[in-house]
Amino acid sequence: MDSPENVAFCAFIVTVIDDNKPITIDCPLDVSQSTDLGLPTATVSWNTPNVTYNCDVGQQVVCDVPSNSTFQLGITEVTCSATDSSNNIMTCIFTVTVIDTEEPTIDNCLEHVTTSAGPKQNTSIVNWLEPSAVDNSGDSVRMVSTIRAPSRLKVGVHRAVYLFTDTSGNMAFCNLTITIEDFDECQTQFAACDHSCLNEPGTYRCVCNSGYGSGDIGQCIDIDECAANGTGECDQECINTDGSFLCQCSSGYTLTPDGLSCTDTEVPNIFGCPENITTSIEDGNTAARVKWNLPSATDNSQIPPTMNSTHNPGEYFTVGDSNVEYVFTDSSGNRAVCSFTITVLDTLPPEIKYCPDNVTIFADPGENSTIVTWFPPLATDNSGPLSSITSTARPRQFFQIGKTEVVYVFADLFSNTASCAFYVTVIGEFCFWAMCCKQILSLSSI
Repeated sequence: MDSPENVAFCAFIVTVIDDNKPITIDCPLDVSQSTDLGLPTATVSWNTPNVTYNCDVGQQVVCDVPSNSTFQLGITEVTCSATDSSNNIMTCIFTVTVIDTEEPTIDNCLEHVTTSAGPKQNTSIVNWLEPSAVDNSGDSVRMVSTIRAPSRLKVGVHRAVYLFTDTSGNMAFCNLTITIEDFDECQTQFAACDHSCLNEPGTYRCVCNSGYGSGDIGQCIDIDECAANGTGECDQECINTDGSFLCQCSSGYTLTPDGLSCTDTEVPNIFGCPENITTSIEDGNTAARVKWNLPSATDNSQIPPTMNSTHNPGEYFTVGDSNVEYVFTDSSGNRAVCSFTITVLDTLPPEIKYCPDNVTIFADPGENSTIVTWFPPLATDNSGPLSSITSTARPRQFFQIGKTEVVYVFADLFSNTASCAFYVTVIGEFCFWAMCCKQILSLSSI
């Protein structure tokens, strides 16, 4: 503007252009999915990608293949695009992989096939309807098998395994058991055996009982087991029988449980076995020396038996009964026993070592009895401790005025006895009165 207030203008245009793409787009992760059951395709879905814009809110994200679409086997790329209001575009790509994990479907999978071989045949030709398979992919399925039909198989049980594999490597199995039964000739007229018929795969065999040998086809002939050396397997005597043999033993021998061996069962024969002996011990001894003649023995084996004894002649025997035993044993362990009893009698009475003398004692004045004591007698016996000691009185016992006999009886274990006797005399009060004279007179008469 100048001073006269004249005005002149200058104008221009400012244009702001948005050429920035949306900042980010969160593309879905790659998807891997198996085919739908029985189909070569899979329906696959995913979450719509999230987009962050730098300016305003853009349009909806669009993928070239929508979610929940059907995809073929293999790998498919999916492209998603995000466009803002300025038509700036940002894209992302992820893959959808459809894999086949479904095994082939088998048709006509048999479990068992059974047939029989013919007479005297150990094989048979077997035929059966083999299984087949289809796959959800629509491609052909490869088949391999351990046994194919028809096949010639031996008698027995066989296992045929069919393996079906599709183009994705998925496998399915079919197991078939094939049984070839043997023809039992023993149950038919094909076999003519004297004794037993043993069926075997593809054939049969005639078997003779023990003691028989095979002759012509099916024939059994008795074997003479005794013919070899006259006794066969027997220890002593052999007797042939139809299909077998018997062993016998000589007198004095017995057949063992194996039916072949003979064992000596006869005991040795004893001579001169002593009779029972009775004797007595001598005075002052505790035992008696006893002698006798030794017995002897012979045996049917002609081998002298061994002899063992519990005692020997000339030994000392104590009082009582002692058993003497001689055992004769032959080489087969048979035992014969000679036994007798030695009885040693004790006829000696106990010996009295001390017997008290007669005892005389005065009663107290006015008393008609008093206590009398003495040392008890002693006795011993050659057979050992005494069995009993009895007496008619005991020391420190009251005795009446007068003369009393005291008797001790000693008995040993064999009822031999010895006695010890002495007198105890009790004298009453002496007085010069008439009433005491009678007592004095009575004492003098004792």
